Amino acid sequence: MARLIEVGLGVVIDSERVLVTQRKPDGPLPGLWEIPGGKVERGETHEVCVRRELMEEVGLEVSVGAIIGVWEHAYPHGAVRLWAYWCRRLSGEARAIEVADLTWADRLSLHERSYPEASLPLISEIASALP
Repeated sequence: MARLIEVGLGVVIDSERVLVTQRKPDGPLPGLWEIPGGKVERGETHEVCVRRELMEEVGLEVSVGAIIGVWEHAYPHGAVRLWAYWCRRLSGEARAIEVADLTWADRLSLHERSYPEASLPLISEIASALP
């Protein structure tokens, strides 16, 4: 079995909407939408990973709060373990830096996008938390 990749995700809520990003067309799972985040680097905590990835991908400085959950999923090309955290924006305006696109989705529009299979349990958790 392939190595399990640890991934930190930051769920940023603003005005009853959640930030979702679109994967670039030239990478794995192209064009799908997801919660911003990325691979945990050697020696890095999940929380530090989330702060770093949100700055790199969308230009937001965030504080990382409570963990939402941990999910594992095996794809044909490898397995992932997703660590998702509630985050609060401290500064910055979200912009597509290392992602193809981004949007702020409310409860209804959240379900109008296509997500990687690994993200579906998290998307359901987020939707149930949105008003």
